[in-house]
Amino acid sequence: QTLPDGNVFVGWGDVPYFSEYAKDGTVLLDAELPSPDLSYRAIKVASWVATPWYPPRGAARQRQGTTTIYASWNGATQVRTWQVLAGPDAQHLSAVAQHAITDFETAISVGTSAKVYEVQALDGSGKPLGTSHPFGVTS
Repeated sequence: QTLPDGNVFVGWGDVPYFSEYAKDGTVLLDAELPSPDLSYRAIKVASWVATPWYPPRGAARQRQGTTTIYASWNGATQVRTWQVLAGPDAQHLSAVAQHAITDFETAISVGTSAKVYEVQALDGSGKPLGTSHPFGVTS
């Protein structure tokens, strides 16, 4: 596969190997798919977008008077920010914090102690992508 920058991406047929070469023939990438995920085809995708079919996940933990919310949505590629919603029940939630995504799981300290929380995944323009189910604090 010839790439837009002139590099070449090679899937090595019925073996689980793939490589990328620079225009001058320099090997930039030489990789093997992990077993047992064997495949006969590999391609390089410039812009992969994925939205899981299930909602984001959230958890709350309270320690020494501080509430930390943990937000995650495994596989979602467009999440840029997490918004934390909190309230006395699932019907009365309001935004209490926002935090840029940091890793697979983002920890967010909130200045409130509520009975119910939700986390909402936001894209780069602040548009909601998905909202977790309501959850409470665990010790």
